[in-house]
Amino acid sequence: FIVIRNFLRLESGERNPWPALVTLLYATTPAVIQGSIILENDNTLLVPAILFLFFSFIKYLQEEKRRWALATGLAVTLALWVRITTPAIVLSLLWFYALVRKSSLRLKCFSSLAVLLGILAFGGTWFFYCQVKDAPFLYPLVYTLDQFRLRASGAGGLRLEKILPNFVYLTLWLGLFPTFLFLILTVRRI
Repeated sequence: FIVIRNFLRLESGERNPWPALVTLLYATTPAVIQGSIILENDNTLLVPAILFLFFSFIKYLQEEKRRWALATGLAVTLALWVRITTPAIVLSLLWFYALVRKSSLRLKCFSSLAVLLGILAFGGTWFFYCQVKDAPFLYPLVYTLDQFRLRASGAGGLRLEKILPNFVYLTLWLGLFPTFLFLILTVRRI
């Protein structure tokens, strides 16, 4: 509720149905309900990490303050540590939002730089972890790409009818909250 009010820049006494509606949709999202009962990284850790990523990125676009750029980089790093696939898709959506948003080229470049620094921080910490644990550095990336290729390909190579359900499943898993938030913010800014 507070996050949506903040994104919509509502004053404390101002009435708007969106915060309550999105909060209701978020509270009824299957992943949130399941995550409150079953403790695992996909639900318990990933949902708050993605929310933190959304919040910090949008706050940086709104305020252009260094602390929100650093928070965005930290959020990217944390989200990637929780799961490699979902944050990558969410980051591409946020990057698209930043590009279509009415803002200066400087802000678009610095928001991209904040995300890139978060990715590099993840890469650096992952490299360190792999060195300590003697694990293959590229394994998660290779595994993710192989799984995508396996699920999205058919006899004719990559096909839309195989890829589209994966995005539908992602939306169902993420829930309507992030999807609605992304759509609302994009429509409001274009």
